[in-house]
Amino acid sequence: LAMAARDYIADRFEAVAKDDDFLELAPPELFAIIGADALNVEKEEVVFEALMRWIRKDKEKRAQSLGEAFDYIRFSLLPE
Repeated sequence: LAMAARDYIADRFEAVAKDDDFLELAPPELFAIIGADALNVEKEEVVFEALMRWIRKDKEKRAQSLGEAFDYIRFSLLPE
């Protein structure tokens, strides 16, 4: 069931990332989603912006996860 939910989210990431519940994800849940090969986004900026929004929700606690989070961002696909 967890895998099915993750696949659903990965397929509809742009819509899910706009929902306030997205901001409540624990780091491992978020990283599993943004690191999924099945992640369906037109632009990597969508993933980056969603990650930044998630971090801003609780800067003090989530800043420590930033390094690991950046491992899942495909920076080569971001515009310069």
